[in-house]
Parts: sequence; structure tokens; C-alpha cells
Amino acid sequence: MTSPHTRFYLFYMIGLSLTPLLAVYTPRALAFFPALIGLLAGLYWLFACKEKIAFSRPYLYWMLALGLLWSASSLWSDHSADILEKTVKMLPILLLGVFLFSLPKAFKIEKIRPFLWIFPAGVAVAALLTSIELAGNMPIYRLIRGLDQYADIGTAVMNRSVVTQILCFFPAIVMIQSWDACKRKQIALTACLGTSIFSMLSFTESQSAQLAFFVGLIFFFAFPYRAKIIYPLLTLSMVLLLLSTPWLTQFMFKTLAADASQNAWLSQGYAANRMEIWDFVSRYALENPLYGHGMEATRYVESFKDSFVYHDKASVLHPHNFAVQLWVEFGLVGALFAAAFITFLIKKISVLSTEQRRVCLTVFMTTITTAAISYGLWQSWWLGEFVYLSALCMLVVHLQKNKKEA
Repeated sequence: MTSPHTRFYLFYMIGLSLTPLLAVYTPRALAFFPALIGLLAGLYWLFACKEKIAFSRPYLYWMLALGLLWSASSLWSDHSADILEKTVKMLPILLLGVFLFSLPKAFKIEKIRPFLWIFPAGVAVAALLTSIELAGNMPIYRLIRGLDQYADIGTAVMNRSVVTQILCFFPAIVMIQSWDACKRKQIALTACLGTSIFSMLSFTESQSAQLAFFVGLIFFFAFPYRAKIIYPLLTLSMVLLLLSTPWLTQFMFKTLAADASQNAWLSQGYAANRMEIWDFVSRYALENPLYGHGMEATRYVESFKDSFVYHDKASVLHPHNFAVQLWVEFGLVGALFAAAFITFLIKKISVLSTEQRRVCLTVFMTTITTAAISYGLWQSWWLGEFVYLSALCMLVVHLQKNKKEA
């Protein structure tokens, strides 16, 4: 353990495993923790290990382009000062994420394999803790925050943890498979991870996490990765859905919301409520369809024009859908930006090996599924999660590349 490289790989994997654990009780820490891990690891790699890092230019270009889109929207928004303040706060965190994203490419993969078990073990423990909280009336959560057993706490406070563990599950499975250990240990760790994840899913009321997990299973086990035609078709489908969002959401509300409100599982997840939000925010977006109303525009609207059949408030902080949010904030410009990014990302994934495609596309689809029905796109913890998941994919890609070459 005296080698700087050995210490680096050990503490790097410990850092990765702490992120899902932090999500259980301090999910807001996800905003800066991935960037902090990357920065500290990068500095240690450069100065203690005396190694080099080839920073990913595409990563930096896309983050800078996003920052430019944010700041440009201040030109047509009535809340330009808030937009610029948000940009100044969030963009450095995203840019620092280049350390975490770029480091795996420099790794000697055979040296990190003995420590790969640490990450899936961290996800398993985090999922187990989340299960205990959900099943036991939040005992540790209450203790940490000084709340008694009679304080009313909804289980929704665990939703960010549940989502994080689900999005980490598939990279964790691949790390177990790449772990330098015997089959018996791999099977035992897989069983622990699977048991804790399924336990958590049985207790949670987060339909977005349950749906994301179902989508993940399909893409991980049943997607036709070897068919080359599937990637342009997937790209085209996603781009068309994105560009048609303001009209598609209005159609969905008119035709599906009533039935969704009568379905037990969908009503528990506020599906009709979500569809109504998408409907009135989309109609507001089309009042300025070219470049939208500015970053986080919905939080400044005091009252939307709507009859409010299912949603009982005249305002909403964010539309609970990344595509609707892009349209209302940046209009067609934002939709085209996202379409270009999705096209770029799927193109990059399509040229990887089959096993690399499997994990990267699974993580992408589970993440975009969650983003389509739940959180605000620019929530700081969610942006940190994006950085973290992209770095996990890069690590897994290089693990599998090395394995294939061996």
C-alpha cells in the first residue's frame, strides 16, 4: 500500500462509492461532490503519481456551450441577474467535472481491478440504508435531523436516494463482472447488490425510479445492440419526440390524463398532474417558440392559464420534464441544442464495442427517463449526478476495453 498509484486507485474507488451513500442523507452534496472527487483525484494523479491527464475536449466544449445557452437567455428574460448568478455558480462545477470524466482514460486498468468491489458495495449499502428508512419510518433520518417519531415526514425525501441507486446499479453490475476476484465472490456481491436494490424498490413510492429501473432492464438485457440500424433509428425517434414536445404534451393531456387519474399506479405517481403541468407550460412556451422565456422561466410565472383539473396550484417551479423545460426556457433553440447533443452522444456510443454500448446506453436511457418525468433539469444535485454518471460510464468503458483487448 506504499505505492502512490495503489493508494490512488483505492481512494478513487472509495470516493466513487461515497456518492451513492451521500445521496441517502445529504443529496444536495451531489451538486459539488463529484467535481470535488475529480479535482482531488486529478491533483493527486498529477503531482503524487506524476502522471498526465488528457482532458476531454468534447466534454469541455459541451459544458461551455451549455453555459453560453444559459447566459444568452438572460438577454430575453425579465430575470437576467438571476440567470447570470446561476450560471456563475453552476458552470464551474460542471467544468471541474472534466477531471472525473477524463481520469479513467489514463488509468492502468489492471491496477484498479482489485478495488472495483468498493463501488458496488457502496451502492448496496446505500440501497440497504434507503430500504431501512422507507420501511422503518425514517429512523436514522429522524435522528440526524433531531426529529421525534411523531414528526410528519413523507417518504418522498428518499426519492433522490432511490433514483441515485437505480442509476448506479447497472455500472455497479459491470464493475462486479470486471472485478479481479473469483466467481464465488462476484456472485455473492451481485446477490447482495440485487437484494438491496429490489428491497428498496419494493418499499419506495418513487414511480420514476421504478420506471427507470424497468427501462434499464430492457436496455441492459434485451436491446439489439449488434444491429447497426438501431442507432440512427433511436436517434431519429428521440429527436422527433423532442422537437414535437409542446404539441405532443397537449395531445397527451387531452387523451390520457383522465384515464391516468383512474389508474392506481399512475395516480400514485401524479401522472395526470404531471400531464396537466406539461400541457399548460407547453402552451406558455409556444407564446415565444423561437427562443423561449429564459432559464428557469416557470419559477417566475405567478399564475399559468389553466383550469387546473388535477394540479391544484396556479404556479410550478419546473415542469418535471426536461424537454418541456428546454422549450419553455430556450424555445426551438434549446430543443435543437438538445437534439444535437443526443445525436452526438448516441453516435459516440454506437462506435463502442457491444458490451460498452450496453452499459452506456442503459445509463443514458435510465437517466433520460427519470429526467422526462421528475426533476428540474438545472437542479444542482441533478447536474452533479449527470457529471458523476458520465464519469462512471467512462470508467466502465475503459474497463471493458481493456478486458476485450486482454
